[in-house]
Amino acid sequence: MENPLWGTRQRAIYLQVSVAMSALEFSLDHGHQTLRIEQGVLDHFQRYRQLSNSDSEAGGLLFAKISGTVISVEKATGPSFFDQRSRFSFFPNSLYAQCAIKKSFQEGLHYVGEWHTHPENFPRPSPRDIRSFRSVFQKSSHNLAGFLFVISGIEGLFVAIQDKNGLHQLTLSNALECG
Repeated sequence: MENPLWGTRQRAIYLQVSVAMSALEFSLDHGHQTLRIEQGVLDHFQRYRQLSNSDSEAGGLLFAKISGTVISVEKATGPSFFDQRSRFSFFPNSLYAQCAIKKSFQEGLHYVGEWHTHPENFPRPSPRDIRSFRSVFQKSSHNLAGFLFVISGIEGLFVAIQDKNGLHQLTLSNALECG
């Protein structure tokens, strides 16, 4: 039975596919906006996959250039030395995060969300992740209709937008592979 929030394995976004692409694009707001995750960001996720049993979760912030209707995620930070990391949890250092937000804004990039890893092939958010996504969106000072959240697994990505109405998974049905 398919869970409408998470989808099925067949609809997962595979990291193996993304390696050959220059970016991954999603249609948002019924086609009125485009979310583009650049190859450098996809590469960053791939570097921190939890491939062995001793690997800790990693994570960080996502930054984008916003031009008209295109949101282009060009930078992923983290993990930092100051983060609290274990096999099944990741807690970013808030001071490091604030410095990254300030520095990236000076570079013309906007804070648009967060990412972290999970030690599973096809990741999905835990109840704690869902509460955290909601809290980050509600507590952040921003003008965005939603925040991007990515969980990088061993073989796939969970990509979602958190807005005032909840968490909305983006799937291959609304993704375009760009080469």
